[in-house]
Amino acid sequence: MELACVFDDYPSSLFVVEPIMDGMVSRDFVYIYVNDAFCLFLGRSRVELVGHRFLEVFADPGEHVWFDLFRDAAIYGKYRQVSDVSTVIGKHLLAEAFHVEPNRCCCIIRDFVTLDGAEDAPDEADAMQLSGTELARRAYVDYLTGFYNRFYLQEKSKEIAGMTNVGMTYLDINNLKMINDTLGHHAGDVLIQDFSKKLRELYPRSEIFRMGGDEFLVISPDVTEESFLARSAGVQKFFSEGRMSTAMGFRFCKSVVGLWEEIDACDALMYQNKRAMKEAN
Repeated sequence: MELACVFDDYPSSLFVVEPIMDGMVSRDFVYIYVNDAFCLFLGRSRVELVGHRFLEVFADPGEHVWFDLFRDAAIYGKYRQVSDVSTVIGKHLLAEAFHVEPNRCCCIIRDFVTLDGAEDAPDEADAMQLSGTELARRAYVDYLTGFYNRFYLQEKSKEIAGMTNVGMTYLDINNLKMINDTLGHHAGDVLIQDFSKKLRELYPRSEIFRMGGDEFLVISPDVTEESFLARSAGVQKFFSEGRMSTAMGFRFCKSVVGLWEEIDACDALMYQNKRAMKEAN
């Protein structure tokens, strides 16, 4: 699943579920995706969770405040935040849920306390002070870079389709896995943040999305083909010579007919560039 490359290392517990409905009532839900932090939080493995129903995993009648939360987000597309007790997990949770695709929602556990400290649990009134705008920001903005994420791109896809004179650039940082493996994930995060700052300097008026761990998409609207291609060639030269070695693929679109098809085309060009950079070395 594409979520894996984006959220496996996300520091907060995050999971995607699909409610099982009985008319208008949610009776259960299926785990569609869980990240590493959520597995650690529950003390369960991905194999035990993904593809399984809640009641199958925990053999518990369930707590309907959570069933209702997932129903409202997945079925009705509502942003909701709940501060309540989960006796199954044994903690008081502050969680938010939001729609990600038909009949599915993503839930992020923002805070928690154990039940023996429940008197210090997040206050319901404080929790609800977060506005819908703030919840949307948290759902759609990548925590490490401040760029938009794939969820937001999905929401924007209809708006982008049909736009004219658009430049698209797909970038992949080279050797990030090697840096993570040899120097640690903190060093990899620092590289991603440094790269993101430079990318924003190079594309000050474009929308930038973090597509995966080391992959980024830049959408530059209302540009001429000549100026876009010239800028792209300059950016490609910069990243081929600097310490942040990065492969690029870019295209100018007179009209965006299929957004994801255009992205796939840029992705393919990026891999061509990556192979050429390896052969040159």
